[in-house]
Amino acid sequence: MDTNPQAAKVVIVEDNASLADIYKIRLELLGYRCFAAYDGQEALAIIERELPDLVLLDLMVPKVAGDQILATMRASEWGKDIKVLIISNLNEADAPAGLRERGIEGYAIKANLSNDQLDQLVDKILKPTDQEEDVDLEAPAVQVTHTAGTELPKAAAPVYKDLIITRTINAPVSQVWKAWTTEDQLVQWWGPENFSCPYAKLNIYTGGLSVIGMQAAGSQGGKSSYSSLAYTTVVAEQRLEFIHNLSDQSGNKIDPASVGLPADFPQGQKHEIIFKAVSLTRTELTVIEREWPVSQMLVMSQLGMEQCLYKLESFLTSPHSS
Repeated sequence: MDTNPQAAKVVIVEDNASLADIYKIRLELLGYRCFAAYDGQEALAIIERELPDLVLLDLMVPKVAGDQILATMRASEWGKDIKVLIISNLNEADAPAGLRERGIEGYAIKANLSNDQLDQLVDKILKPTDQEEDVDLEAPAVQVTHTAGTELPKAAAPVYKDLIITRTINAPVSQVWKAWTTEDQLVQWWGPENFSCPYAKLNIYTGGLSVIGMQAAGSQGGKSSYSSLAYTTVVAEQRLEFIHNLSDQSGNKIDPASVGLPADFPQGQKHEIIFKAVSLTRTELTVIEREWPVSQMLVMSQLGMEQCLYKLESFLTSPHSS
């Protein structure tokens, strides 16, 4: 994304690439120049090179931990005055000692940090004004008080991003297609970790409707959920395109909130599964889920689909998959 070369720079130190991407997209839309680093060594190199105005620093990153990144910065001429905001899933009481003594702008609990809070925090640090509201970094939401006679700020327009995952699988394209399109095989691998697939009713043809059920493990509450897939394109061993909705077991669309999901969980979402034979024994599989809101939902969906594809690979390499 093109940004003003004079804009304030932000370095995002986060080993979860999907989450770093969300932070980067949102902050670039606010006009910041952003750089992402996925481990501590890369972070130190980028920070020394770019001399950013702010570093968003996760503590638990590979190679060089976040507290050591901060210590190295403060011991150097180039990093001693750079602003740092800690964003971690560690409670501050459990974090390494001495962070505030080394100089940080604040400490945010990652799991409690909404996208809007992130925007507010960065703006507060880099564009301070006397009118800014304090942001409670440990609260699950920001409380906004509206004074009568004043105009509430308009909500930012939602940001959307396609989720695209490509994986090369050591199986012929015919076997990979069969694993996606036959009920007895799909139920053996569908779903992320700690989920099973007890139900699949597949009608895979253009205009057909499939319904797939998932059930969480008992340790995860044991709840069941269903999805309907309405096919718009079916090309054998090449492509599946369908419209995805949360549904009941009969395929009727349901309210996401009724199964504990956010009200803005996407419904009527376009999905594509692309099968490409790269050799007689290997298949390139691409999964595309269109227009996810750029939020934690996108991160969780990517994680779930990646886990699902790992299960698919394990199934296809097992003796009973053919």
